[in-house]
Amino acid sequence: MRRLAVLFIILAMAALAGRAARAADHPVTIVDDPRVLAVLDAKGYGFAGIFGTGGKDDLKTLYDEAPAYHAIVDTVAADVAALRAEMKAGGRPLYEVTDGNVGRIIDMRWLKTNAARFRLVGVVNRLDRHDFAQLGNEPSCGEVRF
Repeated sequence: MRRLAVLFIILAMAALAGRAARAADHPVTIVDDPRVLAVLDAKGYGFAGIFGTGGKDDLKTLYDEAPAYHAIVDTVAADVAALRAEMKAGGRPLYEVTDGNVGRIIDMRWLKTNAARFRLVGVVNRLDRHDFAQLGNEPSCGEVRF
């Protein structure tokens, strides 16, 4: 029985070692494990961490305290307002809330409320972007998207 247990342990260790060796041969292209993402988020790699506000990470706090996020929201709001005006002039108004088969548009309040936040749900290594970096003479092997 003891020999069987030792054999089982040896086989398990060999399988794990082989798996680790195979993993080392391939680049990691996506991280989607919630535990890993929670650690990254806590270390400042989440959406709020990019803006360096610290503490609360709701969108109202970001809008009020992070000039870069504020500028992004204002730019999107201006684009949405221009689209709304263009569509209305063409005879097709847009609605934030509707159950009809009509044009819908984002309610900009969602980007400024304390009831919403952006969660880190994945980290993607965009190796396919390497060619674009080369076009711009950038020394890069791609992009990492959070």
